[in-house]
Amino acid sequence: MWLRQAFFRWLIPAAFILPLWLFIGWIVFGSNPWALLWVLVSAPIVFVGQLVLTLLVRARGTVRADRAVSGTDAAVIGAWHALVVALGVFDSAWWWPVLAVTVA
Repeated sequence: MWLRQAFFRWLIPAAFILPLWLFIGWIVFGSNPWALLWVLVSAPIVFVGQLVLTLLVRARGTVRADRAVSGTDAAVIGAWHALVVALGVFDSAWWWPVLAVTVA
């Protein structure tokens, strides 16, 4: 239960932290300058997508009553967040497949 409540509280900060991580990852991992273009495109998409996801999840009555997301929500949202964090590493060997899975 505590993990589901933690995900509930993490949803709004994630909308700001995950796009910021993409930019910080681009700097830290020394990606090429063309990757900045992908950061400038993907960061707003991640921000808006996360806000929409947060509003949809928090709008459900069961989530509001328990102040916790469901187990399925936690698994799916956690996987999506892990993919966004992996995108911020900018490893050219697997960056494109991770981007495809993240967008799909």
